[in-house]
Amino acid sequence: MVSTTGNPAVDAVIGVGISMPVEFASVKNTQLLTLASGTDIIGQSIKMILDTPLGSRVNNNEFGSNVRDLIFEPNDMILKPLLYYAIVSAIQRWEARITITTVQYATEDVGTGVPPNQINITINYIINATNQPGSYVYPFVKNAMPYSSVIQGSSNFNLTSQSMSS
Repeated sequence: MVSTTGNPAVDAVIGVGISMPVEFASVKNTQLLTLASGTDIIGQSIKMILDTPLGSRVNNNEFGSNVRDLIFEPNDMILKPLLYYAIVSAIQRWEARITITTVQYATEDVGTGVPPNQINITINYIINATNQPGSYVYPFVKNAMPYSSVIQGSSNFNLTSQSMSS
């Protein structure tokens, strides 16, 4: 099933690509993989740009953003401007189909139901080819698992047990 905007001129400008995560098409004899276009493919592109650390892509060391470098920064008044700069500079460089209008943050202290270790970053943009507004919510997770949930090992673990000595 091809998810296009319905307008071939817009699809030609925005593009049609393989959806992420990669899935096989459910309808036989049409295409091998599911496709995405319009705001779906722009959202997938934004996610790929923000999730790719700088220097990690082979043959294109400059692709990506510094967003993942900020995971260990304290959640204080400096973090949001750092995130803003990392997000806007990367998207302006690598996603020419859109213009960012605003970047908003939703945290637990706002009463939004966001977990305490997460900042939901809403990136509002305008698609340059159509002047259509769009948005993408990027979940910035600072600590994926609380320390109390980390496996600490059992209290009766013994390095000199029978399984280790045989």
